[in-house]
Amino acid sequence: TGRGSGTAVLRPVCRLIQAKAHVLGGSPCSALQHALCAFSLCEAGGLRRLHVAAALQLAEVQLELDATRSLALLQRVRASVMQNGSAYEVASMQLLIAKCRLARLPPY
Repeated sequence: TGRGSGTAVLRPVCRLIQAKAHVLGGSPCSALQHALCAFSLCEAGGLRRLHVAAALQLAEVQLELDATRSLALLQRVRASVMQNGSAYEVASMQLLIAKCRLARLPPY
């Protein structure tokens, strides 16, 4: 609503784009810092809709590194995603939860 309100959204969006680019480039360790930054900026700024996208991106990055942490994050933000997320984001969350559960299974 003020002059600086656009930058409040722009910074986390840029971080989300950077995180996605690193994930697609096959570097989840590099993506982690950008996803964490976007997540914390959205949380601190009260950006609910963007916070959902940041949480899902962070969970996607964490899935590549540690499925247990990713699943814990998804369980923590589940209510927020269901309340503030689009149908696509809810479906993405469900897919990520399924991927986390599969990743935690022992190899056969």
